[in-house]
Amino acid sequence: MPTKSNAPQSNRSVFVNNRSYTKHLKHWYEDGNFGFLVEEMAYLVHRSVLSRRSSLMADLFSLPQSPPSERHGNVHTVDSSLVVDGVPYVVLHDKAEDFANVLNIIYPDSVPTQSDNGPGVIRILGVVRFSRKYLFDDIKEWGISKLKSDLVLVPDKDGLTAALREGLYSDPDLCTKVILLSRECDLPQFLPLAFYSLATTDWGNTSLSINPLCLDQLAEEDRRRVQEGRLALTRAVVRRAHGMPENACTTQRCPGGRSGCQQGLPTLWLDPAARWTELILHPLEELGFRLTQSSNVLCDLCLSDLHKTTSDFRDDLVERLREFFRLPNI
Repeated sequence: MPTKSNAPQSNRSVFVNNRSYTKHLKHWYEDGNFGFLVEEMAYLVHRSVLSRRSSLMADLFSLPQSPPSERHGNVHTVDSSLVVDGVPYVVLHDKAEDFANVLNIIYPDSVPTQSDNGPGVIRILGVVRFSRKYLFDDIKEWGISKLKSDLVLVPDKDGLTAALREGLYSDPDLCTKVILLSRECDLPQFLPLAFYSLATTDWGNTSLSINPLCLDQLAEEDRRRVQEGRLALTRAVVRRAHGMPENACTTQRCPGGRSGCQQGLPTLWLDPAARWTELILHPLEELGFRLTQSSNVLCDLCLSDLHKTTSDFRDDLVERLREFFRLPNI
């Protein structure tokens, strides 16, 4: 069992090459034999533990000490000036939080917990990025699998509307990070809903805590995709919605001629203008909302038909998101 540090607060620093680093509270093991310096944090870990999970780390640990100008893959070789009390250290040019979260998975007393909130997803994004870079293959696959669950890749599930309105996809900054990671790590399956969310964000709503500058993190081509995809999506929605009786754009009435059925009439909705507005601005969310509605102004046959056509409409839009945003097929 690795031995964690119980040093008092005054001993929570280590000096390496005349620079002070803070010992990580969890991942500084007194019996460790290899150190990592990431941002302002120092980690003392075990070669045998990390080398079992990463071939790149195994190669790094077998390197001889060498001048700092030499490099090996994504990290410095073992610099002879970065040795303290016989323990070699290596500088990683990554985020300390990402490295710590990977170590949380590697060490057996730090199994990750289930988390469905935004920060949890951001943490996993960092784990996938770091583990891909340093060839922790099994951890990368775990992270991708977790993202597939948290980011609602199956669009016909009930959770899609909630994820778009109130959950993960309601945060443009998170969607931007999802796109950046997907590009960096070749994970195209996460792109369609992230682009959709950015394209349908209400950027002018001052009551929301939205940072429009997050779009500046995207490549110019992806920023164009957001705008052009919004236009393509709107055209498709208007074209199909005009043929649907519940939008009061046709003369089609109840096929059974049932008295009292208001199929095709503006009175189908209490707020028809709001329904149209939401359909144009947030089509997937609005169609999801309509699927949850019952009606006392439609006969059973027309209500069933309304739910079927609405479901087909939504599924078709989801299937065409790659087309709208000019994304490659998987």
